[in-house]
Amino acid sequence: MQKNNIPVFLMMVSVLMLGRFFENWGKRMESFGTNMKMTVNGKESLEYERYVMRDDDRIELRF
Repeated sequence: MQKNNIPVFLMMVSVLMLGRFFENWGKRMESFGTNMKMTVNGKESLEYERYVMRDDDRIELRF
């Protein structure tokens, strides 16, 4: 009986939300206050801690 070897390629996809990023640094985004504004790549975003970070994002928080 012949054995067939089939190569398997796995790609790990990880999702990192902005809120989790700050939690890793011991901060909660709520601590920045209620007047916080966020832009991602120059466009306003209301996702805040739910924003899924992507490579090359430019995220600005103003508080």
